[in-house]
Amino acid sequence: MTPHRFGRAALLLAGLVLAGCGRSGPSEAPNPNGIDPAAPVAAGHAALPLPGEPTPLTGRALSGLYASPPSADTLEALSTAPVSPDGLFRAVLHGDELWVTRIDGAWLWQVTPPPVGTPSPADAGSGAQPGAGGPDASPDSGSPPGAGIATAAQAGADGADVRPLAPIQWTPRSTLLFRDTAQRWLEADPETALVTPLSAFLTGATSLIPSPDGSQVLFYKENRLYTARWDGSQPQLVGESVVGHWDSAGRLVVTERPADTVNPD
Repeated sequence: MTPHRFGRAALLLAGLVLAGCGRSGPSEAPNPNGIDPAAPVAAGHAALPLPGEPTPLTGRALSGLYASPPSADTLEALSTAPVSPDGLFRAVLHGDELWVTRIDGAWLWQVTPPPVGTPSPADAGSGAQPGAGGPDASPDSGSPPGAGIATAAQAGADGADVRPLAPIQWTPRSTLLFRDTAQRWLEADPETALVTPLSAFLTGATSLIPSPDGSQVLFYKENRLYTARWDGSQPQLVGESVVGHWDSAGRLVVTERPADTVNPD
C-alpha cells in the first residue's frame, strides 16, 4: 500500500472509531435529563402545541419538582392555563398550590415560597434564594430544574407554613409574580426554578403592576401610590389618593381618585 493510500485508510479508521464512541456515550442512557419518554420533546417534536391545543399532561408519568403529584383537576387547569410571554410555560394557582409546566408537558414545578425571614436580594444585596430546584436548569435543554422527582424536602417543605395567594401574573420577562400568606411579594423564575422574595417594602402592597418593559412596578400601599424597580427596591411615592397605570409606551399615567372609590385590591 502506498503511503498516500495508507494515510487515507488511517483517517477512515479513526473516523469510524470516533463515531462508535459517540454512539456509546451518555445519550443512550434511558430517560435522559429526567425527561418523560412519553413527552413530545422526547420524541423530537416541537416544544409548542398547535394554537389552541392544551399542554399534554394526562395519561403518563410526569417528571419534575414537587412534594406530591398534582391532582387530576390541577392537571386539567394547568393544561390550558395562561402562557408566559416567551411562549415556553404555563402556570396556574389551583387551591393553595402554584404549578408551572413547560408548554410541551416535559416537566412540572410546584412553586413553593421560601420560609418567612428569607432576605430578598433587593434588601440584603445577596443572590436569589432557591425555592424548589437549582440554578443550572434550562428549558432549552429540555431538562427539568434539578433532576428527577423531588422529595418533600427538596421541594421546599421548610416553607410549608406559607402558601401562594391569588392573583398570579406573568411579567414581561416571563417570570411569575405572586403573594403568599405572609403578604410578601415573590418572583418565581421557571428557567432556574428559583423563588425570590422581593423587597420587604412591598409587604402588604396591593395591585403590583409591572411596566411594559418589566423594569419597574406600580403598586399601592393603603391610599399611597408608588413606583419602584422591578424587585421593589428604590420605591418612589407618586402621590396619595391617586390612581395610575402604564400606557403602551411604558409611561406612567396618574389621575385623581374619585372620592367614592376604595383602594384597588
